[in-house]
Amino acid sequence: MPSDDLRNSWERTRAHLARAWVLLPAGDDDGVAQYQDHNELGLAMEVLGEVGEGRVASGQFWVALADAARNMGLERKAEEYDLRAHP
Repeated sequence: MPSDDLRNSWERTRAHLARAWVLLPAGDDDGVAQYQDHNELGLAMEVLGEVGEGRVASGQFWVALADAARNMGLERKAEEYDLRAHP
């Protein structure tokens, strides 16, 4: 059974991913359904990143993904998203 700290971390990551999801520009269902189907947070983040690339998402979207990546301890991915947020 996961610790309270781990469950809280997952909830923070889910909140960052949800923030990114609502910041996506309108577009075709080009992967958003896949994001909603993923329980694995890293895969959900990757799917959102791919959709964001295709839809030319805002800097705020990329900041939300960077926050999610950082919360998961994925610093290299967070830096990649930061570069997209602040080209």
